[in-house]
Amino acid sequence: MTLALNDSENWVVVYTTTEFYKVQIIKGMLEENDIYSIIINYGDSTRMLPDSSELFVNNTDAFMASYLINKVDDYGSEIL
Repeated sequence: MTLALNDSENWVVVYTTTEFYKVQIIKGMLEENDIYSIIINYGDSTRMLPDSSELFVNNTDAFMASYLINKVDDYGSEIL
């Protein structure tokens, strides 16, 4: 499955961070739960801002993805 421009309204951001390793951990956890996700990294070295990464899932998976992310935040904060 790929993110197509014409399907962009079907994708929602479920996680945002400036620490890329965190979004990779969350992506892996979602994949273990059969939720496909896409990371988009917004880097801008010209403005000297920290890179920001957003994790997108299909809107049909957004509720479960948010639930799982909150569960990790609540009980597994040592990995994030």
